[in-house]
Amino acid sequence: MLALRWSDTDLVLGQLSVVRSLHQLRDGKMVFRAPKTAKGKRMIALSPVTCSVLREHLEQQKMVSL
Repeated sequence: MLALRWSDTDLVLGQLSVVRSLHQLRDGKMVFRAPKTAKGKRMIALSPVTCSVLREHLEQQKMVSL
């Protein structure tokens, strides 16, 4: 979840693309990487209710950044 971006979501089609993950290095630094396995990259279906909640959250974020 920590590696997701709005660009990874398609709220019209109700899909979420998992294309990267967040890893903590031994020195404590955080980096983004591709998932470890091919199965790690995947599409996840979102319910209509989830899409609605995400749309509302996105709009709130846009209003705060103005």
